[in-house]
Amino acid sequence: MPDLTLTEADNGRPVAVHVGDAITIRLPENASTGYRWSAASVDRAHVRVDPPRIERTSEAVGSAGTSVWTVRATQPGTTRLELRKARSWEQSAIERFTIDITVAER
Repeated sequence: MPDLTLTEADNGRPVAVHVGDAITIRLPENASTGYRWSAASVDRAHVRVDPPRIERTSEAVGSAGTSVWTVRATQPGTTRLELRKARSWEQSAIERFTIDITVAER
């Protein structure tokens, strides 16, 4: 199975991968507003989540970009990954991105 790329449109989608596969998640973000994506919950027994990187759409100050997450399947099993978009000083998220991941042996 080839590696997967997911976007906002895939929120809530079940995902099936094999050990060793990678899932790339691309979510819009404008850090100048204070809202950033962070991992709210992940079971590290089945997947490894790399730190996100930001791809800027413009060099202009305050411009929007894309938060790019890489999730690697490490062990067979089922897990849920939840990312939340929030300001670090606030309790509530304005957006959530959740996927249920099933990891199988290759």
